[in-house]
Amino acid sequence: MFRIKQTKNKYSLDRLAKKYYRKLNPCAPKRKTHTLENRIKEQEKAETVIEKKRFYQLLTQNHCANLKKIIIGKPAVLEAWYNRVESLVNRKEILPLWEIKNGKIKSTDFGNEILSLFNYKGQRKSEYTFYWLFKELNILVCPYCGTSYLEFIDTPKPKLRFHIDHFIPKAMAPYLSLSFYNLIPACNNCNSGEKGEKFFRPSTHIHPYIHDFNQWAKFTISAPIISNNLKSFDIQIKAISHRKRIEKAKKDLNLEPIYKNFKNRVIRLDEIKNEYNETAKQSLLNNGTYSGTIFSNREEVLAYIAKTTDIPYNEEEARNKCLGKMRLDLAKEFGILDP
Repeated sequence: MFRIKQTKNKYSLDRLAKKYYRKLNPCAPKRKTHTLENRIKEQEKAETVIEKKRFYQLLTQNHCANLKKIIIGKPAVLEAWYNRVESLVNRKEILPLWEIKNGKIKSTDFGNEILSLFNYKGQRKSEYTFYWLFKELNILVCPYCGTSYLEFIDTPKPKLRFHIDHFIPKAMAPYLSLSFYNLIPACNNCNSGEKGEKFFRPSTHIHPYIHDFNQWAKFTISAPIISNNLKSFDIQIKAISHRKRIEKAKKDLNLEPIYKNFKNRVIRLDEIKNEYNETAKQSLLNNGTYSGTIFSNREEVLAYIAKTTDIPYNEEEARNKCLGKMRLDLAKEFGILDP
């Protein structure tokens, strides 16, 4: 729902991506032989099938410069690499990496070989690197749907209580299985249910690292709420801009049907709207106090209302709360908060 902009320590995503690459390729002598770069170099030297060898040569060129681009490259770079590899497959210069079986995308034997070489499963199983990575990103709510918290277990063994989605599916691009900008923390429903192996592209879909659903769309209701009746309205997502991408997100992630489950939250917002109408706000401004201090302006009144009713007051608060965007948008629409 909100663009992933910076890390917990306020430095750029690109800087974090470079630190992540160094974790995959440690400089310590005792660990150097286990680096991603060395595994691919060794595979390139040992490979005898020319259509496979060409692929590994592509990655190891210029001291693995292409491999580094694949790991830390931004979404547009990753999509360009996907297109490049598919072009080589179509020209039969390298072996196919994926196929469709029984209507589902499946990795070929060569695709599985690459996935094993990159060791995504091993990284996911140990969770050390990914735990560090997503702790640094400090993403607390699923960026696709905004309805589920992403939980960490710190002790006794660090563990992620959420899924890692591959924006471009790893079955189709196993060489992107460890790519920083291809790894999206997600809830179980989005990763395994709604998105699954659907082929998302940064050029056509909303990518949480570079696009901002929050600025491009807003939540609204289809009709006024009548007597707390859940059937009197629907929750809708209205595109403000980039309509095609918003419609794809709504369809591919099944967003509006998912949000039907949270109509009771909208009913509560409607109740708050009545409790804190303009007369009540003016009364607080003129007479009310908070922590012994008289409210000096309207902003302080609105911040007090948001805090006491657990409504996000702004985008910063909304991005860290489940249903944060919906509650913030509707609080503004209902007049609880100012637009």
